[in-house]
Amino acid sequence: MILKGENQSKNIIFSGDLGRETDPVLFPPSSFKTADAIFLESTYGDRTNEVAKVQDELKEYILKHMNEGVIMIPAFTVGRTQNLLFYINELMKTGQIPHLPVYIDSPMAISVTKLYEKFSDQHRLHEQDIFDNKNFHYVREHQHSKALDSLENRAIIISASGMLTGGRILSHLFKRLGNKNDLLLMVGFQAVGTRGRDILEGKESVKIYGEEVPIKCQFAKIDGLSAHADQTELLNWYEHFQDPLKFTFLVHGELEAMETLKSKLEEKGARNVFIPDYMESFELFSGI
Repeated sequence: MILKGENQSKNIIFSGDLGRETDPVLFPPSSFKTADAIFLESTYGDRTNEVAKVQDELKEYILKHMNEGVIMIPAFTVGRTQNLLFYINELMKTGQIPHLPVYIDSPMAISVTKLYEKFSDQHRLHEQDIFDNKNFHYVREHQHSKALDSLENRAIIISASGMLTGGRILSHLFKRLGNKNDLLLMVGFQAVGTRGRDILEGKESVKIYGEEVPIKCQFAKIDGLSAHADQTELLNWYEHFQDPLKFTFLVHGELEAMETLKSKLEEKGARNVFIPDYMESFELFSGI
């Protein structure tokens, strides 16, 4: 965003959700050389997430649990679902896991995947054959979604929402959280106060459809699938600016992550790095 006045202009950059440098599907995020102020996301400002381990971890969980029960994967509809399809397709194609049915049970995720297919020049999926994989079943009808409750093993259900706050995944959780043979595999960030976070923190039950549902199924988390840049990638992106920034505002992150990233940026010479409070205001440029 460029602010223009009579005698000068100022450039403000909003990072949005920065992507990964080595994302298997999307191209690396664009960088910039100059700006006066930036608003920088900081979701993973306090940690690194190794992309290289994702496929191996996914393979390990699938091979370990596919014969015991159904593997439920709550996933964000944009980006995360398509990354999962990429990895699972690759594992099947190379013979690292057997061919087994994968149900994409989210109308929105299906629509987004169709957009990926339509605009194949905008990402790397055109180099793969995920759009032709006969093991991928796209579940649009509610009746078909309910029928998935009868599955007992050797099946993967990918459904939204990614933090278990709504969507069709709740119906599957309502039926399957009490099944000790099923696996709930988290593949994304779980914010404080969400069902996903409660489960990871060891709560004995979660409320779904107004009822307390006991958690007896197995659960695990894979970190490297996040679409957000990790700490190293955030710092690398920031270092493309050639001149010192007048203001840096850290947003979209939990306090610990923002404070850690703020310290790292200041160690590298950044000035005027702020973590804004709710409703706090700043005067950026006078005379504009």
